[in-house]
Amino acid sequence: MKVVFNSGNLKDILLILAGIAALFVIAAIFFIGLGIGSRASNWPSEPKIESRQLFVYSLDSLRRTYPYELTIEDLDSLVIYRYKNLEDSTRNMDFRYQKVAKTLSFTSSVLELEKEDVMIQDMNFDIFHSNVIDGEGPVLFNEVYGLLGWHNGWGDYFFFMTQENEYLLPIDLYEL
Repeated sequence: MKVVFNSGNLKDILLILAGIAALFVIAAIFFIGLGIGSRASNWPSEPKIESRQLFVYSLDSLRRTYPYELTIEDLDSLVIYRYKNLEDSTRNMDFRYQKVAKTLSFTSSVLELEKEDVMIQDMNFDIFHSNVIDGEGPVLFNEVYGLLGWHNGWGDYFFFMTQENEYLLPIDLYEL
């Protein structure tokens, strides 16, 4: 049996193949667009920059204050809090919050979640604590605000405050 193609049959076949190819191209563009859109929502957001004032207390007496600039970088499962001292760069501090593990890291210390949802000035803060002897005492932390206060284990208390919440000082971290 001999198959004979005439120009009409060949044109029909080519049109069908061109239509199928066009559908594949459109589908590929659609699925690539979906992939880029879902990845874009997971990209880190722009860092947020805020002003803070560090108040250092020894027992109940205010010893000193320092102006700081706080930069919050949300990197999906990790949030980095960079506290930049505006007068002395040797006093800069970085804290890292692991969202899934709910741990807070400072230098080589890993602080464990001790208590959730402690209400201070209409905001919920979590209390973190070091398991190291003479390590950091209670640390008040909120993912949106950053650090509110902590005890260094040697008698000093540190509070990162905004102008709006300075009136709360000093906060007794061991009474929360």
